Amino acid sequence: PLEPGAGAGVGIGIGIGVGIGVGFGVGDGAGHLAGHGAVESGILVIDDLTDTGSTVKMVREMLPNAHYAAVYAKPQGAPLIHTFITEVSQDTWIYFPWDLELKYADPIKKNAGS
Repeated sequence: PLEPGAGAGVGIGIGIGVGIGVGFGVGDGAGHLAGHGAVESGILVIDDLTDTGSTVKMVREMLPNAHYAAVYAKPQGAPLIHTFITEVSQDTWIYFPWDLELKYADPIKKNAGS
């Protein structure tokens, strides 16, 4: 998703110039990468979460000199990025608004006691 990068870009007054999509099939462990050309330096890559580091490894092949940042980092992925805001345990599941249903859903806290 572009949400973390777009929000940070607006906040620090820069535009978004490169879009990168990384896809992983369930259980295949492979993944594929699609982007819009390689850039040598001066790039900040922002992700919502670094989990195992698989995404960072793939993107680093395309942008080896970029600075990598994430909002959340899990222990397996944290050593592969330069900057993160919050470290969470490897077994923590984070609910991002862009990954939730596109229709009304009860608040997560309300469903927790069910």
